[in-house]
Amino acid sequence: MAAGRGRPLAAVAVTVLLSLGASGPGLLRGSVAAHPGALRPAAVRAGEVHRLVTYVFVYEDLISLTCGAVVIWYFAGSFEKNVGTVKHCFFTIVFAILTGLLYLLLEAVVSRVSEVEDAKGFMPIAFATLESVASKLDRMFPFSVLKRIPGLKYIPGSSAERRASESSKKKTEDDVPEDGKQS
Repeated sequence: MAAGRGRPLAAVAVTVLLSLGASGPGLLRGSVAAHPGALRPAAVRAGEVHRLVTYVFVYEDLISLTCGAVVIWYFAGSFEKNVGTVKHCFFTIVFAILTGLLYLLLEAVVSRVSEVEDAKGFMPIAFATLESVASKLDRMFPFSVLKRIPGLKYIPGSSAERRASESSKKKTEDDVPEDGKQS
């Protein structure tokens, strides 16, 4: 059975639902500051490593939850369409962990100078998925001009264009004899 056009993407829908489920109770109580899913350095040091993933589903107010849902739907949806549902889920977890570890590293340095809030929300992960949205920029100015400049190696954003570029480069190399002279 073919997927319907109007049907939501699986990983994106699950991400939005997890965000609603993780943030909803705190929003109803009016307090997300003490949310059990937020990324806190002390909690991770105490062995609560699940927070390296759960923090992406936590929002502190209805406006940030709504903005997060829109960003998830648009950017993560585009990413899921380009890489597939399984890779989207895998990369979401990897990006969440790497971003969380970076946050913990930077928090250790910055906390000595000023107070740092707990990490919450999907925004860093959504922006990590912009490799797929950015590939559409290949056809726009100034990138379209960069492709045409002799002497520069331009690497296209889409994997299909990169493969086509590599295969045409290989075909060109195969046409030149080993002595380097054209026949």
